[in-house]
Amino acid sequence: MRNYSQKKNTIRTHRIGAMLIFVLMLLTVILAMVVYSVDVAFMQLARTELKAAVDSAAKAAAGELANTNGDKTQAIAAGILAASRNEVAGASLQLVDSDFEFGQAIEQNDGTWDFLENATPYTSVRVTGLKSSGTNSGPVNLFFAPIFGSGTFTPQSISVASQFKQDLVLVIDRSHSMAFDDSGVDWVYPTGVPNRDVNRDGTTNWIDALLTPPHPRNSRWAQLSRAVATFLLEVNRRNVKPDLALVTWASYLGTNTTESILTGGQTYPAMNRDIDLGSNFGTLMSSIRGRGNLYMLGGTNLSAGIDEGVAIIATQGRPDAKKTLIVMTDGLWNTGRDPLEAAQDAVDEGIVIHTITFLDRADQTTMIDVAELTGGRHFHASNAVELDAIFNELARTLPVALTR
Repeated sequence: MRNYSQKKNTIRTHRIGAMLIFVLMLLTVILAMVVYSVDVAFMQLARTELKAAVDSAAKAAAGELANTNGDKTQAIAAGILAASRNEVAGASLQLVDSDFEFGQAIEQNDGTWDFLENATPYTSVRVTGLKSSGTNSGPVNLFFAPIFGSGTFTPQSISVASQFKQDLVLVIDRSHSMAFDDSGVDWVYPTGVPNRDVNRDGTTNWIDALLTPPHPRNSRWAQLSRAVATFLLEVNRRNVKPDLALVTWASYLGTNTTESILTGGQTYPAMNRDIDLGSNFGTLMSSIRGRGNLYMLGGTNLSAGIDEGVAIIATQGRPDAKKTLIVMTDGLWNTGRDPLEAAQDAVDEGIVIHTITFLDRADQTTMIDVAELTGGRHFHASNAVELDAIFNELARTLPVALTR
């Protein structure tokens, strides 16, 4: 009986020992899987960061190529700077001149793009980003892989950014508030407008202010005019210049309105097609300045301006051009159909809308929604300096997009 018990205990001990060995082996496998998963996740993060950095470098280089009429040296410098502002695996990406190639992107029948190196005039930039022991950036150092004999990872990413033909409509608010000053307060005009001047009896005449064109230097319209001049100066320097059109908008004023009565029975359309699509930048700027010599009356029918911009591109746009509206307002949508309905019509025509709000009382929420729906960007300017900077940025970045 004692021998049987001893034998049974021995068998149990062997089983326990075998189980411990199995558990240790299983733990080793699990640990290896965890270690592997951590490094794999880090490798994927490094790939994503590298792609973003190279995309940024390509777009910056292509943008500078356009802005400098094809200067490769400045384009490379802009791309290197953009890359260095992006971290990949905890370190900035360091590119060199040889990482940049210049040529043209050619669209294929299936909608993809091929890069034709050295084709002139240069309209595209191909950037190769590599993290390896042979580059300034070095390889990606892994956490646990050295245990298994390999401690580094060498990801590579290639991006191509290109300039495109551009059909662009400026859709500008010309409602009465554009005659106000830039304080952001309604019915406050720049000094020198009749409403600001007190009569001998101590009263002011609001009708005189209503029927006075915007102040030529200090009104919101004058500040917009200067920003548009900056925009046109920039786009006119490009080696691929856009075709431009101009729409100004406010709201419809019929014969039963106070404004119509005060102006002798005139009516005012919700929008005007001031300039058709074309390349005459001087004519467009003259139109903006000429509009500043007229009364600015009416409210804010945002969709009327968008609808007319869409109609221009739909009827006059080039089939191989990128289609864009830049819509600017200083106010709040208060008449006409929902601007998001107008934005959806733009989407149906393949048109992107970038929106700009000027001064802090403007309706940023609606303008953000319009931009997001169409794949555009929203910008807000709290003052004239910021407005000028926004138009400058748009001029420098609009025609550039990734083709790989």
